[in-house]
Amino acid sequence: MPAHLIALDEVTGAVRSTTIQSCHAALGHIAVAQRRIFTSSDCGVLTYVSREMLPDPGFELGTGGWKAYSTGSLTPVTSPKHEGAKALRVTATSSSPGRTGLAHHSVITNSRQGKPYTASCWVYATGTNLNLTMRLLEYPQDYSTRVQLTSKTITSLPAKVWTKISVTGTAAKSGERIIPQVYSTNQTTLTGNIVYDNCSVTGG
Repeated sequence: MPAHLIALDEVTGAVRSTTIQSCHAALGHIAVAQRRIFTSSDCGVLTYVSREMLPDPGFELGTGGWKAYSTGSLTPVTSPKHEGAKALRVTATSSSPGRTGLAHHSVITNSRQGKPYTASCWVYATGTNLNLTMRLLEYPQDYSTRVQLTSKTITSLPAKVWTKISVTGTAAKSGERIIPQVYSTNQTTLTGNIVYDNCSVTGG
């Protein structure tokens, strides 16, 4: 009998992923260590790598390790939200355009050369004609140089609907930091806010 390992959202219970293994999972024993899941089976111990690298993808406990990039004020909100109980609102702090959004410096700290990494977020614009860019940057540990692995721009976000933005890039070197950034270059105190939810970083 095949075993089905099902990953659920901790808040909503929605199925995030399903892994099917042809061997029967004996007794259903499960252990988790270093982002890896171990379970006993009739074929011996089976192991699976956890896909999600963010500690709090849905901002249920706070900012989930994301910091403002390079301007903006971060506020957990209960509405609007894409899923779960909360989302994260980014409010511009200036009437002049700048890069207003999020960056995460601690999600990928030890890259593996040649391995793909994917970042995504669901976003909700309260104003019209706001743009959004998501990119992956690779840095050595001392941040002395950088390589842009990938970038995607939505030139005009639909207002008051949830839109998903996603990018995938391949690590140039091993042992480096890969930093996802997502930001608007025309968001100001006069244009409305952008709300983020159900962000994800996977790969490696």
